[in-house]
Amino acid sequence: MTKILDGSVFHLERRRGVLVGTDVHGNAYYEDVEAQQGRSRWVAYANPNDYSPANVPREWHGWLHYVNDEPGLPNAMEPMYEDPAPTFIRGQSDAGTYLPKGHFHRDGGPSRDWKKYQSWTPN
Repeated sequence: MTKILDGSVFHLERRRGVLVGTDVHGNAYYEDVEAQQGRSRWVAYANPNDYSPANVPREWHGWLHYVNDEPGLPNAMEPMYEDPAPTFIRGQSDAGTYLPKGHFHRDGGPSRDWKKYQSWTPN
């Protein structure tokens, strides 16, 4: 029983860190310089019940994965050819998410009026 309660299954311990900044989605980014390398940076999503890693902007993605030490890339040049990344909201197909055929949230709901293969007919 102690194995269940030691934090391996449930996160019973609180992480201590310094708020480094927030992004346009409201996500908060923290850093603990005394923590183990590779586990010292993390994100607290704006909505913890409906989070998606796709909602981390490119400015903060590099910082989270230790690509750069400057959080938020304030000096980064914006590409002229790139549209702003869409916000991915789970369950809404109009938010730019890809939903394959038969997916529950695709327009019209799940349907099986399509075939997985096309049968060959000789000419």
